[in-house]
Amino acid sequence: MRMADATAMQEAKQMPGCCAALRCYPGWRRRSSLRRRCRGVAVVAVMWIVAALALLVVGMAAGTRADIRAAQVARAEAEASAFGDAAIQLAALEMRTSAEPLRTAAMREYEFEGRPIQVDIRPVEGYIDLNNASDTLLRDLFLIGAGLPQEQAEALAQRVVDWRDPDQMPLPLGAENDAYQAAGSPNLTRGEKLTQPEDLLQILGMTLDVYDKIEHFVTVFGASGVDPKAATPAVLAILAKGNIELASKIAAARDSGDPAIDMTGLEQAHLAAASGNRFRVEARLETDGRLVSRVRWIDFSEPGPFGLPWRTLRVEPPRGITPQPALPPGG
Repeated sequence: MRMADATAMQEAKQMPGCCAALRCYPGWRRRSSLRRRCRGVAVVAVMWIVAALALLVVGMAAGTRADIRAAQVARAEAEASAFGDAAIQLAALEMRTSAEPLRTAAMREYEFEGRPIQVDIRPVEGYIDLNNASDTLLRDLFLIGAGLPQEQAEALAQRVVDWRDPDQMPLPLGAENDAYQAAGSPNLTRGEKLTQPEDLLQILGMTLDVYDKIEHFVTVFGASGVDPKAATPAVLAILAKGNIELASKIAAARDSGDPAIDMTGLEQAHLAAASGNRFRVEARLETDGRLVSRVRWIDFSEPGPFGLPWRTLRVEPPRGITPQPALPPGG
């Protein structure tokens, strides 16, 4: 072996482990090239390690932010539940001890620990009852409230009726169990009342988009018709066949306390009077910079647990408040 080769091999043996594989090449002579290549491998390895650490840090930071936000949302919902329930119970107590039963929509204002809370009280007859409404009222709900075409609105309305009736004889545009099975639906008609508005999602042809448009207009605790003195402006618009001007005029006269309100422009077959027993009570408060709603449906005709002089029919989880237009999408 030449002296130069022997010298190169000796130097290679003294180099870092990243170049240990080069020791098996006795013909290597260029020491400067060897060193440059070793340095290049080391730099690339360091860059990969730095990049991996950077990604790890970014991921941990993003996860921490998500955890913090989730904790803030959970705290806000807990506060909305606690303060909202307190205001709702106080409003219910005032209603229960009042000499005159409440038969119209009303607003109350309370304050807990310096936090203002608004409570909206409406008889359940201010909403369209999915269990008792006629197919024509349900048709107007889907036609005007959801903005569906006439035939689709009529079909969904009749399918709601078929869902809740005990027979297996479908209406002309309705659907009973045979139609559900033919469509491959995992659901069948119930043959009894809906227990919650979300049951609509099991009905053939119902979609989340349609449900989202009508969920604030309906209930399962009401009557066959709607009391315009308790209805929201959006429900009034449905009763007025989409006439926003008429619905706004009636709502303004009602809220101002006008004793003589002209209701002749509303669909008379869809009207009913409030019983004064069941109510939707909604508390609205601000928490963490956003408005949050807490809703309870209450029945004063039956006592509740723990000696309460009313029964809670339904409790809705806290949710952020989205402003609702006076006119439904189909108007």
